[in-house]
Amino acid sequence: MIKHKISVRSIFIAIVVWITVWAATQGLFMSDVLRNLPWDVNIRYIVATVWVLTVAITAFVALPKYKKISLPKSKLLWLYTVPLMALILLPLHYSLALDIRVYIPMIIITVFWQDYLTFGILQPALAKRLSPNQAAIVTAAVFLFGHVLFSFKNILDPQLLLVTAAGFIFAFSTRRTGNIYIANIIHMFFYLI
Repeated sequence: MIKHKISVRSIFIAIVVWITVWAATQGLFMSDVLRNLPWDVNIRYIVATVWVLTVAITAFVALPKYKKISLPKSKLLWLYTVPLMALILLPLHYSLALDIRVYIPMIIITVFWQDYLTFGILQPALAKRLSPNQAAIVTAAVFLFGHVLFSFKNILDPQLLLVTAAGFIFAFSTRRTGNIYIANIIHMFFYLI
């Protein structure tokens, strides 16, 4: 069994960095920030989506080791046909006020970014300091915290159970497969059905 040197300070720093980046990207979509901008709703979401894409590209360039760890070649890539089919069927049942041509890229970019930031960067960073199972548990808890911070006004909201389960499923699928593909596919599919 490999012993991991637990550094509470470095774990704390990793989580604080994650919360800061989460708030500056995904938090925009989950808070009132976008709703309070004076622009058309579609323009607001386009600008925020381009911002998240810019941050994601910057992370790829600045942190190439995490891209290599979390996005390896895999036989699991064929599973992206599942959200692709949901995407094709989306126009048949889409009913939000946001233009579907804005919604689709927003969902693809922001869901990928959430999963990459959380399970592709934070989880491997924590796994250097904790056991893989401990890293998965802490990552799932941090994922839940990010959603509670912005999305839930009521701690008894039934969706909290769904987000909790999703966080653990995503973290442990990442731990099991060594990539974020299963987590990302399930997460994306949820927003496209």
